[in-house]
Amino acid sequence: MAEEDKSREEFKKKCKELRQNILNAVLSKFPDEVIEHLGNSKKEILLAIRSMIDEEIKKTEGDVTKAKEAKTKPH
Repeated sequence: MAEEDKSREEFKKKCKELRQNILNAVLSKFPDEVIEHLGNSKKEILLAIRSMIDEEIKKTEGDVTKAKEAKTKPH
């Protein structure tokens, strides 16, 4: 089983390297300004996703707090 896991990890690593090499080959055809904009766009998307996750975490924490408070209130 450990050998299978090692093989799987090696395959994942090779796929990641291949993907990066292909991406680099494609991006090398574009002007630097385009590459910069694409990188910034990806970063902004990731920051937006992070903001959504942070907001959901806050809501969840609030829900947990409300549930605990409701549990301690007399009925």
